[in-house]
Amino acid sequence: MSKRSFGAILLALGILPIQVDAAQILVVGQDRRVAASAFVVAGGDSDDDQRTEVAPDTGPFDVSIFVEAVLPEASASATGEQTSSIDAVSVRAEGLATGEALTVDDAIAYAFAQSNVALRFAVDEMTDYTLDGFVEATENATGTVQLSRPFETIAW
Repeated sequence: MSKRSFGAILLALGILPIQVDAAQILVVGQDRRVAASAFVVAGGDSDDDQRTEVAPDTGPFDVSIFVEAVLPEASASATGEQTSSIDAVSVRAEGLATGEALTVDDAIAYAFAQSNVALRFAVDEMTDYTLDGFVEATENATGTVQLSRPFETIAW
């Protein structure tokens, strides 16, 4: 990817705005994915289902996946969703991950879902910049930004 001047970068499962002034940012990699899996076992029977979708490039990624596993004694279902895009001025992402598992007797049920956005970028160290950010409207989600140059971390 080529160097880009970003006015704002929005990241995370909620929104993580990052203001960068007078800096050149080089996007060096991105990983946007949604995963869901469900598994149940009771007696000698089992059922499972799983799906993963990965953004093929930096363009728009709008996906919703649902999986379920069902036996008479147990059920599990999981949903993973993401709407995200990367363009010359911003990275925007919203995601949802839910799971539900129900059992009776000695049955086992497992549900797992996630919606992840990761962006790796380099800042031209010869330019001035400021960095502000926050994560809002998230539950059990994290957003981390690190600016660094060889042998020195500039800011977290």
